[in-house]
Amino acid sequence: MSSFNNHLIITDSVVYKFYDNDGQIEALGTLGLSIESILEKFSNRLIEKRDISGNVITNTGVGFLLKCLIQGQCYPPFSPQYAHIAVGDSDEPERPEHNIILGLNKHYRHVDYNYPLLFETSAVFRSTFGRNHANFEWKEWSVTNGSTPIAVHLNRKVEHLGKKEPNMTWLMQVTFSFR
Repeated sequence: MSSFNNHLIITDSVVYKFYDNDGQIEALGTLGLSIESILEKFSNRLIEKRDISGNVITNTGVGFLLKCLIQGQCYPPFSPQYAHIAVGDSDEPERPEHNIILGLNKHYRHVDYNYPLLFETSAVFRSTFGRNHANFEWKEWSVTNGSTPIAVHLNRKVEHLGKKEPNMTWLMQVTFSFR
């Protein structure tokens, strides 16, 4: 939870871990099928659902939001065309000046079809990491507006989520709520 002018930016992340030898879950996740529909069809393949709260909003993330609000400088936006979720293997504690994924291993994955979802006071980002993506220890993640370290990393969260293996598909969902 980050405080911003007596308002709160609350971040909740959820990781759904599935066995996915045949790539069906990867395909459906990437197409933006709801997690409820995926679970209805593949509940027997769910390994774990992990809920995580909190993170740090980065200095560049705050700067981007303020430039967008005051100067209209919002490029590239955190829109379906540009938004990604990045994961890495660094366990360096998050700090506002950490404007990148710090791990030696890192992977940027475009958001799923129809994401991000925008509501009155929240935005939901989701990326599907299929069998050939990010097969390493997941210890950090961030929502970005591009697929490289020079993209704006809106946030950074550090928590060990386990090791993703090639026979797995993981869906990472990050929700920012403004209250």
